[in-house]
Amino acid sequence: MITKVSLRSLCLVTLVVVAGWTAVAFSQSGSGSSRVDAPRATRPPTPEEFHSSFWNHIVKQGAAYNTWKVLAREKIEDGIENPHSAVSQTFANKVAADDPKNLPIGSILVREDYNDQRKRLSISVMYRVKAYDKDHGNWYWIKYLENGTVTRGKDNKVVAGKVTSCSNCHGKAQGKDFVFSNDTLQGEQKTKPDDKPSDTKAPPKE
Repeated sequence: MITKVSLRSLCLVTLVVVAGWTAVAFSQSGSGSSRVDAPRATRPPTPEEFHSSFWNHIVKQGAAYNTWKVLAREKIEDGIENPHSAVSQTFANKVAADDPKNLPIGSILVREDYNDQRKRLSISVMYRVKAYDKDHGNWYWIKYLENGTVTRGKDNKVVAGKVTSCSNCHGKAQGKDFVFSNDTLQGEQKTKPDDKPSDTKAPPKE
């Protein structure tokens, strides 16, 4: 004999089960907006993938680096040997151009070097990345050839990332920001190099 308490419990369980089946059926039907797919896991890019995507970023149609602001550096006799060519031109993205004295995180500087016949030899890039290399201004260095291929040094290693020869030379710049192009600008450095977020995908960790 079924008591009133047992009957009430049985009805309650039945309602819970039916409600559960209904929710599952609704979520799997695809007709509702409550279905959420699990996010796909993403892996960080390899150095080669980053070099390629970064090149595409700075030469993309309609926003290529040669449409950016040109930085005109006043020539000064600082006694520092220039490893680049004597004929060059440096471009700054909006982040850098808006604050050339401080060059916040996300700043990109692109230098074109030419020979005496005005043939472009290489394209050197400095990209300031949050917490990348605090001992050297958080700069990511990379040097491309005309076709977007990363150059290689005497040891056959790609000239990209934490490049000792670049940081050693640029460490002689005034202001201790590893940049020569703003040495003659007036004003105090207001921001720390890792105060602002980056506007470009970060390079892979070394």
